[in-house]
Amino acid sequence: VVGILLAVIAATVVGVLLASLRLFDRKIITPIENTADVLRQMASGRVDVELDAALGAASGADEIGAMLDAARVFRDALQARIEREREQREVVERLDDALTELADGNLAYRIADPMAADYERLRVAFNRTMETLGETLLQVSETSQTVSCGASEIHAAAGDLSQRTEYQANRLEAAAH
Repeated sequence: VVGILLAVIAATVVGVLLASLRLFDRKIITPIENTADVLRQMASGRVDVELDAALGAASGADEIGAMLDAARVFRDALQARIEREREQREVVERLDDALTELADGNLAYRIADPMAADYERLRVAFNRTMETLGETLLQVSETSQTVSCGASEIHAAAGDLSQRTEYQANRLEAAAH
């Protein structure tokens, strides 16, 4: 009877140990491994990883949850940085296109579509600069035409004066003979 009782106690202790190991694995080891895997994925540049899935059966109110909260902050900051870099690339491309148009002599080119909020001022400033440049060149053109017309009138008047002077000189010469 004592042997059976010892066997039952031993089986119970082994069962409790196995259950404890399984619980330890589900609540601690697996979430730590999942968290490490998520962090490796993020370190490789993936920002679309699901952090809550790493917890598995763990509660998230422990150190593993705190690690995942820190990883969430890191992921969100990385996503924001990637978005800023994308916006910067887009702005540089659009300004490059606009300046190429300007270099090709297209003074009517404007950047039509709004840019990201942080860069909208650049688009507005470029368009305003092009507007001012266009108005200035129009004024220069009008002034140039006015000067050209004035020069033509002066040239015509000088030619007319020259003809009259020559006519008068010929009449004086004829009268002198």
